[in-house]
Amino acid sequence: MLILRKTIILLLLCITLSCASQESQYIKDGDQYGVTSGLFRHRWWNYYERGVSFGEGGFYKEAMNDFKEAVKQRGYDKWMARTYGMHFQDYFPHRELGIQYFKIGKIDDAIKELESSLSTAKSARACYFLNKSRKARLEDNRSDTLPPVLELSPLPLVTNSLTVKIEGVASDDHYVSSLSINKRPLFIELAKKRYPFSGNLQLQEGLNSIEIKAGDLSGKTILKTFRIYGDRQGPIINIEELYTKEGKLVIEGYIYDKSEVTGLTIENRTVDIVPAKEIDFKEEFPLPEGSDDIVLTAMDRAGNMTVAETGLHEEVSIFETWPLFAGKNDLFALGIGSILDKNPPVITLKQLFDDIEIYDDKLFIEGKATDDNRIESLKINDEEILKRSGKTIFFSHMIALGKGNNRIIITVRDKGGNRSVKEFSIRRKVQSVRKGTSRMSVALMPFERKGTGTVTGDAVYDNLISSFVEDGRFKVVERSKIDEVLNELKLSSTELVDRSSAVKTGRILGAESIITGSIIEKESSIEVIARMVDTETSAILTANDVFEEDKSLPVVKTLMDGLAYKFSRDFPLSEGIVIKKDGNSIYIDLGIDSKIKEGIKFIIYRTGPEIIHPLTGKSLGAESVDLGEARLKDIYKEFSVALISEKGEDVKIKDKVIAK
Repeated sequence: MLILRKTIILLLLCITLSCASQESQYIKDGDQYGVTSGLFRHRWWNYYERGVSFGEGGFYKEAMNDFKEAVKQRGYDKWMARTYGMHFQDYFPHRELGIQYFKIGKIDDAIKELESSLSTAKSARACYFLNKSRKARLEDNRSDTLPPVLELSPLPLVTNSLTVKIEGVASDDHYVSSLSINKRPLFIELAKKRYPFSGNLQLQEGLNSIEIKAGDLSGKTILKTFRIYGDRQGPIINIEELYTKEGKLVIEGYIYDKSEVTGLTIENRTVDIVPAKEIDFKEEFPLPEGSDDIVLTAMDRAGNMTVAETGLHEEVSIFETWPLFAGKNDLFALGIGSILDKNPPVITLKQLFDDIEIYDDKLFIEGKATDDNRIESLKINDEEILKRSGKTIFFSHMIALGKGNNRIIITVRDKGGNRSVKEFSIRRKVQSVRKGTSRMSVALMPFERKGTGTVTGDAVYDNLISSFVEDGRFKVVERSKIDEVLNELKLSSTELVDRSSAVKTGRILGAESIITGSIIEKESSIEVIARMVDTETSAILTANDVFEEDKSLPVVKTLMDGLAYKFSRDFPLSEGIVIKKDGNSIYIDLGIDSKIKEGIKFIIYRTGPEIIHPLTGKSLGAESVDLGEARLKDIYKEFSVALISEKGEDVKIKDKVIAK
């Protein structure tokens, strides 16, 4: 019996010493690696957790052995994999194995494992290291000798649009890794051989330079530059003479356009012209029957049009009634008319807009300026639009309107220095369904902090809130309101890891969804994992992550912009129409290709009655009428089905929907 006891004690001592000896192998800078949070039961999650710990310590061989064993037991990567009971764990053995291969220089093996990881669960960390692995292979075999290729859809040389659509494909014999338009980078997480892109670019009046630049993993770049002339001003028409001669009508004048005059009609008769910026004309034709009004229409290359309506019996200067100065021998011809001219120019607009509301993003102004003397200057909002002086100037101009109040000033000055000013105000409104207040409300909860805590991690949360606000896709709950509720509930960021606690807090805040997650910061990297949760159903709507080894504050800001973009991308501002209503269900013409997700909400609305200008009779747009909300249930190839969740009794076929 005594011998048996001694044997057991000896065995226990040997095991203890062996374990202590084994553990001591994995201590670095005072930290123990190759550890797990609980008992090691030889399950896949134990091997994965221990492998991650080995990898953090630089024990690559041990880490790879554990990841390989984890793969044997569960062979695919997954977000929120169930371990046991109601316990879940993010599980990426292929990704982490690929990273270990990369660190020891086995590039082909690294690429294989990282591609395997991305085939089942996309993660920013896998994308990052796959880019690095592919770049390393290109550098090793020196096979990348050519820069990327840019193919673009044709762009107009001249346009009167407020925006232009940039559309094209960047391709590379290996991988396109960066793309920017006017030095603004597009979000590319994983380099691809072919990268289609599109987007709308705001245009300014005048010359717009557009630069599109693409780069590949080897650092080779291609730059293409385009110039588009934004012309929102119609041709200037100057009527110099309009008189009858031997039974014919004679009209003389001048037309100018900063892009190019391309067409001229007088009384529906096409005048042969050679397209040019400045055109002098003198035309004779039979007197029109039944009307003294003469109509000229000039077109420019951008599609703008100016219509001049003038009469045969326009008022004449009081100086021209003096017998001594009849005809062309008048005071102005003698150079002394300017001294006697005290009358300011007359500005006449076809439409009066003062102090009205409009739902369009642009305003079209048409009018004329007349003077006894010659008009020397005509400005719209301090922009000179007159090229040559004249007595009767017809003009048209499109003005881009910003949200809220827009002040428009037309100033005309004649040769004698007399000035006339016409000033009016336009309030541009946005349909209620398109306002930011109508979007899905999101509360960004404080994130759980893991790993090394530094000022970099502190900056993540602040920058993420800013990025969401700047992106504008969601209605973001103010941080002060979140802090106030958390203080009242006495909740910490650690406690918010529990989804039920976070959801409950979101409901108190009145948010339709919350974003919660983790900041995993290590000495040489930062990773942020975020999930959007519906506060009504507690379902995870989407999850996204970002990863970077550069932890500088500017890079952190760029990372958070990318994370906000990912959530915005997951919830496109899709629009459609109701094609069928069946009880509480509506069918909408948005299918799989529209990239909508089950569970998202739509606002159902219809365009209200048009607002008509009381004097001109022209439409100023229309407000939207909110009919209710619906939650997306099923998505098919060509259509989707949503359940009305709020109001909706009056919904009809052809009513409209827009993602909340």
